[in-house]
Amino acid sequence: MRQYIEAVSKYVALFLPCIIGINMIRENLKGECKGTSRELGFTVMIPAVIATSIDAFAVGITLTALNVKILPSAALIGTTTFLIAFVGVWIGHFFGDRLGNRAGILGGVILVLIRVRIFIMG
Repeated sequence: MRQYIEAVSKYVALFLPCIIGINMIRENLKGECKGTSRELGFTVMIPAVIATSIDAFAVGITLTALNVKILPSAALIGTTTFLIAFVGVWIGHFFGDRLGNRAGILGGVILVLIRVRIFIMG
């Protein structure tokens, strides 16, 4: 079962973020992101939720297989994730104000390239 999940999760972890990145590029090229709406639609959130859940599931299986202590690991992962997300939001706001739609295009391209690199490098 573990080998199946690991094999499938690699492709899903590539596919879903690439769809999100390509959608970001498409929306910004078409000018659909001109408003400052803070709402995220169903079609944006569902792929993000699925990709995040699959990544978390794969990490959980790996931690279990390595017999690590879950609570300290979860605390470290949660704290690190919070700090990186906080800095990411700040950087996104900084560049978003200065670059406008080009920031969304750049973000989509970076998301796709990072996922393709992770997929290729293993």
